[in-house]
Amino acid sequence: MGVTPKIAPSMLSSDFANLASEAKRMLDFGADWLHMDIMYRAYLDCHLMVTNPIDYVEPLGKAGASGFTFHVEVSKENWQELIQKIKLKGMRPGVALKPGTPIEEVYPL
Repeated sequence: MGVTPKIAPSMLSSDFANLASEAKRMLDFGADWLHMDIMYRAYLDCHLMVTNPIDYVEPLGKAGASGFTFHVEVSKENWQELIQKIKLKGMRPGVALKPGTPIEEVYPL
């Protein structure tokens, strides 16, 4: 059973006056999903760009999040615990990586 990666570009860098055409453009280029970042002390749409994502599992689960994406670069030491907590809160785990991080970094996950 293999894992199929999903490409989910952020709408944050879009031209907000033309979101429909921007979304279509990203989908035409092959994006599987689109995501919108909501900013509050950290960037999150349940895509966390923080150094301690495990601290956010409980509050985002309580807030009704359906997905929780974290960065592989900050989760190498506790990714198994993090994924287990995400699933226990009823959320779908996802992983992101920064440009320049080799895709092989996500293989252990």
